[in-house]
Amino acid sequence: MKYPFLAAALLPVFLVGCGDSNDGEKGSFTLGVTDAPVDTAENVFIRFDSVSIKPSAGDALEFNFTEPKDIDLLQLSGANSTNLLENVQLDAGEYQWIRLGVQAEKDGVMDSYIRLSDSSVKELYIPSGANTGLKLNKSFTVAASGATSFTIDFDLRKSITAPQNDTSVMKLRPTLRIVDNLQVGHIAGTVDSTLISAQCGGGYVADTATNHGAVYVYEGADVIPAELGTTTGTEPLSTAFVTYAEGTYRYEVGFLETGAYTAAYTCNNADDLADTEEGGISFTGNANVTVEADQTATHNF
Repeated sequence: MKYPFLAAALLPVFLVGCGDSNDGEKGSFTLGVTDAPVDTAENVFIRFDSVSIKPSAGDALEFNFTEPKDIDLLQLSGANSTNLLENVQLDAGEYQWIRLGVQAEKDGVMDSYIRLSDSSVKELYIPSGANTGLKLNKSFTVAASGATSFTIDFDLRKSITAPQNDTSVMKLRPTLRIVDNLQVGHIAGTVDSTLISAQCGGGYVADTATNHGAVYVYEGADVIPAELGTTTGTEPLSTAFVTYAEGTYRYEVGFLETGAYTAAYTCNNADDLADTEEGGISFTGNANVTVEADQTATHNF
C-alpha cells in the first residue's frame, strides 16, 4: 500500500466584522471538520479532546470536551461535516489562531487509527501532536451579535505516510484548509460510464470494480491538471472519489471558497503518489467551474 507525503498548505481566513474587541459584546462561533477521501482505507478515526482559540489580546480560550470526540473523517467527504464546537459565545474582536487538541501519540493505544481496505488496523500518530496539537496560524474576526462559522478540511490523501522503519503505525501530518462557511459552495455531478470505461481500461466492470476514478479540483480557470505533490505543475486543492449507485456515477467536492476552479477526471487516482516520479497520472474532461456562496455548481463529465 502506498501513501502520499504531506504537501502542507494553510489558506488565509478573513471575516468581515469589527476590528477591535468590543467590551461586553459577543458573537457565536461554530467550528466543523470535513475531509477529502483516502485510497485503500475504510476508516480514519481521529480523537479530538479540545479546541483552543487565541484572541489578539489575552490568553487562549480553552474548550475541553467532557468526552473525547472520536471522528471518522472518511465519513465526512464532499459536503458532509461535523462540528467540534457549535454556537459557543466569544467576545467580539480579532483572533489569531485556532488549535485542535488531538490524542494521537505513538504509544500503542488505538485512540487515533486507520483501518485499511484489507481490514488491518494501524495506529495513527502525529509527531508532537499530543504536545502542540494542530495549530492554524490564521487570523479572523468575530462580529458583535453575529454568527461566525468555519470548516477545517483534513486532506488525508496529502497527509498520511507509512514510516519505513515501523509497519505497525502510520504517520499523520495533516494538510489543513480552513474556510468561512458564509463564503463557500460545492461542486457535484456525474461521470459518464463510457468515459470511465475508456479511462479505466477494457477489463473495467462497474458491478465489481473498486475504483471508479476521482475528480480533481484546482484553484483558478484553465489550469493544466497535475498530481499530488507536483513540483512542476499545480497541485489539486481537493479531490473526490467517483461513487457508483443504481447505475449512476457521482462525485461531490465540498467547502470550496467562491471563485473559479478547474475540474478534471482521472482513473489513475490510486497511483497518485507524491513520493514517486511525476507524469504517470492522466486526466480527461478538463472544465472550468465557478463556485458561488451557498450553492452547488453542477458539472457532468
